[in-house]
Amino acid sequence: MTDQENGLKRGARTVQALEKSMMVSSTDVQMLSAAFKKQDRATAATADNTPATQPDQKIVREGTDYFVVDAAGNKSPLTGIENPYALDAAIDAPRLYAQGKLFFEYMRRHWTGLIGRPKTILDAGCGSGYLTNAMSTLFPEAVIVGVDRSEKNLNEAKSSYEKNAKITFVQGDIQEDLHVPDDSQEMIHLSLVTLHLQHPEKFFALAYKALKPGGMLYLKDPYAGFPNLVPQGTASAELMKNLFDTAEKLGSHPYITDEIPELALAAGFLAKNIKVHLERYFIGSHDAQSRIAMSTAYASAINAAPYTEKLGVAPAAHTQELFMNASEEVMGTNLGGHTIRFPYPYIIYIIKKPLS
Repeated sequence: MTDQENGLKRGARTVQALEKSMMVSSTDVQMLSAAFKKQDRATAATADNTPATQPDQKIVREGTDYFVVDAAGNKSPLTGIENPYALDAAIDAPRLYAQGKLFFEYMRRHWTGLIGRPKTILDAGCGSGYLTNAMSTLFPEAVIVGVDRSEKNLNEAKSSYEKNAKITFVQGDIQEDLHVPDDSQEMIHLSLVTLHLQHPEKFFALAYKALKPGGMLYLKDPYAGFPNLVPQGTASAELMKNLFDTAEKLGSHPYITDEIPELALAAGFLAKNIKVHLERYFIGSHDAQSRIAMSTAYASAINAAPYTEKLGVAPAAHTQELFMNASEEVMGTNLGGHTIRFPYPYIIYIIKKPLS
């Protein structure tokens, strides 16, 4: 199967999981499935005419250093990556703050119904701690541990939330150590983290050990078929595709929502305890929420532009141009007032550890 043919299938397994879930309305599933299939056909119609222009490169890690290795085996340093599952904290902080506020409103409205009131929470890949503190606000009785690899992120988290005695922040790689005892956590939370893990199977094995019997793993990541939902032939489509391609070359898993059930089963979780939920936004200019969704999605691409160029996906100047054109497509400034609008879904997996 070619890369193009494989790309057409991405997202299909996630839709199948949603169709089986009792946690998602049939209307939402139909919306996502119909949009996916529509773009699937549009992409398939032009698949044979799409040239492969990206060089065969990969990222390797040696100790704490990262290198780009091309098809011939030539190696060059890749600087500026302090954390393999996040952009540099200083660059990405404003975008993450806006994104955190968007997510907190969803948490405030839906979480009690989805997860109850956990008393012990591990926030894995906590970043600068905004959502860690948000969870403490929602569940003031909970004892929370936030773990992140980035020293910069944790310094900001400690500075912002050190007065909250219910939260402890620890530096560490969640693929190696979760820094909590076995069978101790009622919930392990990851928000847009799983897709960035280079070895997600290691994390799942650790998470299974750390959860109490009956405890839950709460994972949220972008829908694997998201690039298929963006109107094809637009700057927005190219910008998002380049972002996903860059993430893959960095060793991340941008299509992780298709893979999560298999990872969970391999770690010891049971299929009957895997539930799927859809957190749905739209990218557009029709309301404040859709404009925030646009800014957080498109800013990810512009913040990653140095890596996109280094990895041979697209020159940084081209990414900047795409960013401006994509923003204008959504705001309508270059279409005579006409705008594009499309789904921006996140997939939530709630996976419970067996009671025995």
